[in-house]
Amino acid sequence: MNKRIFLVILMLSFMLSGCVQPTLTPTQSPTDTEQPLPDKTEQTAASKTEQSSPEETVVSVPVVLEPSPLYKTSIFEDGGGWAIPFDHSAVYNTTDFGVHWAEVSPSDLKSSNEFGPMYSEFLDGEHGWICQTTGEASSNLFTTSDKGSTWTQASFDYFPCGQLSFANEAEGGMLSDLGVAAGSQYVSVSITNDGGQTWQQTFTHEPASLDDRGLPSSGIKSDFVLLNNNIALVGGSVPISGSLYLYRTQTKGDSWSQAGCSGLPDADEFELTVVDLDRVGVPDVIVSVRSYPFDGEPINTNFCLTTDAGATWKYLSSLPDIEFSDFGSLTTGLAYGNGKFYLTQDGAKSWQEIDPGLDSTETAVWLNVVNDDLVYLTTTLDPVTLEQNLLYKSENAGIDWEIVPASIDE
Repeated sequence: MNKRIFLVILMLSFMLSGCVQPTLTPTQSPTDTEQPLPDKTEQTAASKTEQSSPEETVVSVPVVLEPSPLYKTSIFEDGGGWAIPFDHSAVYNTTDFGVHWAEVSPSDLKSSNEFGPMYSEFLDGEHGWICQTTGEASSNLFTTSDKGSTWTQASFDYFPCGQLSFANEAEGGMLSDLGVAAGSQYVSVSITNDGGQTWQQTFTHEPASLDDRGLPSSGIKSDFVLLNNNIALVGGSVPISGSLYLYRTQTKGDSWSQAGCSGLPDADEFELTVVDLDRVGVPDVIVSVRSYPFDGEPINTNFCLTTDAGATWKYLSSLPDIEFSDFGSLTTGLAYGNGKFYLTQDGAKSWQEIDPGLDSTETAVWLNVVNDDLVYLTTTLDPVTLEQNLLYKSENAGIDWEIVPASIDE
């Protein structure tokens, strides 16, 4: 073959081989070719355009919470708890820190307008007692140990209902009102060792007897707390300057002695009224004492502490007249009075004013301090009936608050 022709053919072969498509690997496809990336500003603009399209716009709708009849709450660290309305006409239970409530009233519970006064005590989220007076010396006691799913009823014909206090599931006490006359209030004390199924009356005032065994018939007995089946405390008021109406028994109520608070200011010049005995543990109790000028308005609420089951008391601090208070521990407590809230985190030695940010239409009516952090507050829109109420929760001892839906399930 002519060498020139051979060279031409060879050159044509190399040219044609450069036009053959490359072989694709198994992980490639004909469309896996690199494309230039869009400009970052164009990409961001496109993303914003997609997010702001009318079809995908999310509108925040405010939640309207309906007021409820929930008034006094007793909520515990595990989220279980109870609430009752102002007239004690129903019982509610929660298992989720007050977000949802179920009515668990005993079927035979009657309106307080039909029968006598009712009293309640809640030990934890499962155990509760409701006592309803049915006659001058008769009562029904309803007991539950399963969050109100079932109730056991016991009827008694030798005492009316009274203030209940349980130290544990078995040991409890009751201070029953036997009548008021001429500045005196006659009471009886009963003790139970089986959760309320049976009771032993350990003390009663006898109007015809001068022997009151250390608990005077004179004066009003407004507060009662049981520390164990031997030791109990009774607080109240008597119109005598300088007399602290605080009495203690260590004999199941058979005999009593008057207690005093060391360091209580102006103790000799004012009428002193015990307004709350707050058991924060055994043997620890904080008592709130209002001081009144004789025939005047209250000026201070004083706080005293016992750490030996009421044998001795020491003065802690005072605040301007306080309507109610509650302590979740020996360290943390809240108090409310004259439209102001106060917080202590050093065992009522000092207080700081805090602001829950309530609406001007709301009035605070109840505090439930669970521990050093968790606090519940009930407010009302109707201070007359106390039936239009709202529930708030704080998880930092009252510094910040949020409203709780507190819906009552059908």
